[in-house]
Amino acid sequence: LMQARRPGDPVPPAAVTALRRILDIEPDNPGALFYMGQLQAEAGAVEQARAIWLDLLGRLDPGSPSHATVKRALERLESGS
Repeated sequence: LMQARRPGDPVPPAAVTALRRILDIEPDNPGALFYMGQLQAEAGAVEQARAIWLDLLGRLDPGSPSHATVKRALERLESGS
């Protein structure tokens, strides 16, 4: 649901519900954490997004593509773009 939407599109309520359910069951799920951070960032909750992504960054292998993706998301968040 999250990957199918374009930037600026509203987040489907079903996507929010699904992410929350996933995180209830598996709080360390990297994909759900990434998208929850994205939701927070898009909602203007910058500090919450930053906290989620920094936590996630610390859990990922520094050489992995996922680490690079989260790092780029944090850089965009910090730059305000």
